[in-house]
Amino acid sequence: MKRSQSIQLVLMGTVPLLLSACDGRATAQTPQQSTLAYQDLKQCVSDGKVSTDICEKAYADAVQAQYRDGPRYSTLGDLQNFIKLAYMTPELHHSGGVICEPVDVPVPKRHLEIVYSHIRYSDKPFMGMVTAPNRAEDTVRLAEILFGADFVDRNAVLTSVLNCNSPMVWDATMLGALAIYARANQAVLVTPFIMAGAMSPAATAGSIAQLNAEVTAGIAYAQLVRPGAPMVYGCFVTTVSMLSGAPMMGTPEPSMIGKTTSHGCVRLTNWDALVVASFARPGTPVIFAE
Repeated sequence: MKRSQSIQLVLMGTVPLLLSACDGRATAQTPQQSTLAYQDLKQCVSDGKVSTDICEKAYADAVQAQYRDGPRYSTLGDLQNFIKLAYMTPELHHSGGVICEPVDVPVPKRHLEIVYSHIRYSDKPFMGMVTAPNRAEDTVRLAEILFGADFVDRNAVLTSVLNCNSPMVWDATMLGALAIYARANQAVLVTPFIMAGAMSPAATAGSIAQLNAEVTAGIAYAQLVRPGAPMVYGCFVTTVSMLSGAPMMGTPEPSMIGKTTSHGCVRLTNWDALVVASFARPGTPVIFAE
């Protein structure tokens, strides 16, 4: 018996399973292709298109995969893999900062491992640490080891992001990190984190006015520390549901929240999306079964 090219997709909970059936008629020249999606074992068996043995095997594999590949805390190895992927991707010109939190590294030295990983595994720009002034200071020191202190003093080699504690509060942690980067002549995206209706007025005009005040206050402070320090006017405004308080992101316009703005979508976890993307192509038909 030859291994069939027919692939069965079985969804068991949140874990997709790819099954290769045995079919003597299938060859590399004439592959059989079909995609089936099931929500649970009962639906797989009752459909009849896949044998009970295969359904039961898929269910058992799904349970194991859930423990193996399901949600888990990220590690330093995960962070380094993301940095390498960003380095190898020509469309990305910046490798980010804390792409994922390496919880296997103790907090006191976690920021050092993050910055060192960006330096070691990529030559693209990256973000500095901002969660404490001493971590910003350590980031600058590592950059000086890499580029030289004089070069860093004359050139921006880091671009970090600092958030105002909206509404209208710049706390000691953020201002402390901002002062460190400004004094070192390093670029900072001064960016309030505004959720209209919760941290600012619900109206767009009021939110923009507040955002402008918060950004300009942060930039002005940086210029007092070192005139001419490179600062970027950051802008982040989203909205919240006035019924539940949940953040509402991803809509073309905040005013369209609660209204249909697409032809429908399917929400997948990141790990599910990776599996589906490995075999699905644009134009692949999808059938939803109750």
